[in-house]
Amino acid sequence: MGTTIRQAASEDAAALAELASVTFALACPPGSAPEDIAAFIATHLTADSFARYLGDPSRAVFVAEEHGPAAAATPGGSARRGARLAGYTMLVDAPPSDADVAAAVGGGAAVELSKCYARPHVHGTGLTAGLMAASLA
Repeated sequence: MGTTIRQAASEDAAALAELASVTFALACPPGSAPEDIAAFIATHLTADSFARYLGDPSRAVFVAEEHGPAAAATPGGSARRGARLAGYTMLVDAPPSDADVAAAVGGGAAVELSKCYARPHVHGTGLTAGLMAASLA
């Protein structure tokens, strides 16, 4: 199964939401309440949310896409492309909204790495290194 890293497009919104629903909890502190995690996903990581993120010129989203019949047949897969999303990053090119972060940055230009998530089966494979390289290019 091959992997392609590319900038996300508007048609990726639903697949990004599915991927985020699988991966967000992996980054939450161990004591996080499941209902709080579910509420965050329902508020910030829906297909509509990703459609807005993808349409926002201050944001860039990159995806790692797995290819092959097995990828297309799983949640988050696309039979049309024979692929599914395995990971993503989101960058935000805007002044920090948090006062402490703004103070630390010192008012200079900064791009925030807002999200960097990958499905558990690709952890340790180098996939996120490729995502980061594309994000930083």
